[in-house]
Amino acid sequence: MRRLPRRRRVQERAASKANASVRAMAGPLEPRDIDWPAQAADKVVSVVDSIRDKTTVPLTTVARGLVYGLVVAAMGTAVAVLLAVAAVRFVDVWIPGGVWKAHLVIGIVFTVAGLFALRVAERGRREP
Repeated sequence: MRRLPRRRRVQERAASKANASVRAMAGPLEPRDIDWPAQAADKVVSVVDSIRDKTTVPLTTVARGLVYGLVVAAMGTAVAVLLAVAAVRFVDVWIPGGVWKAHLVIGIVFTVAGLFALRVAERGRREP
């Protein structure tokens, strides 16, 4: 049987010691597998994904709701103003004699609607 050169024997001993220390390690990565670097990378990715799901996803949802809410509020305001202008123009054509009558009629309608809203709010505040 032929003997290996000294340098080769030292390298093999060092490799066997390294493998023995890796086999002796305990933990969730199972270092006995040859694929432990991939397992470690997968573990890091799963931890990062878990942290992202608990922090970034709720913040993104809140930000999205805030932006959509502001857009809907702006569009609702624009529609309300346009409807008020259209109502004044319609009443101005419907009631002859001047635009002040149209403003009076629309003002009365808005006043009645506001008083009704206040009454509903007061009723809701009184009842426990």
